Amino acid sequence: PWQHVLNHHKYQNNYDYNKSILLVNAVPHFDTGFLLLTEREAPVSPISMVHYSTYTQEIDLLDQLTNVAAQTQCLVSAGGRYAGSFPFGQAQYPGVADYADGIDTMEFLAAEL
Repeated sequence: PWQHVLNHHKYQNNYDYNKSILLVNAVPHFDTGFLLLTEREAPVSPISMVHYSTYTQEIDLLDQLTNVAAQTQCLVSAGGRYAGSFPFGQAQYPGVADYADGIDTMEFLAAEL
């Protein structure tokens, strides 16, 4: 249902470029036809690509999330399973008590006066 993103020529260019890099370097990946998935530890991925990693025990995942907490804007999990995470589809709909980067905006502004 998302193939229409390929109609955007800049996205298509990124997709084609990233796919060619993966193929030339023989990097294992999964290609949906419009999105590329590859196993990498890097938290930031290029446009048209998603990095993922696997874990054997949940504690390993929690350790990994703790290590990248300072670099993470928000965490999304099924049903908001992990502390401080948002359910899928809710990451861009913060509540009144949800502060950007964990900083209370009003408290921050008042401290600057």
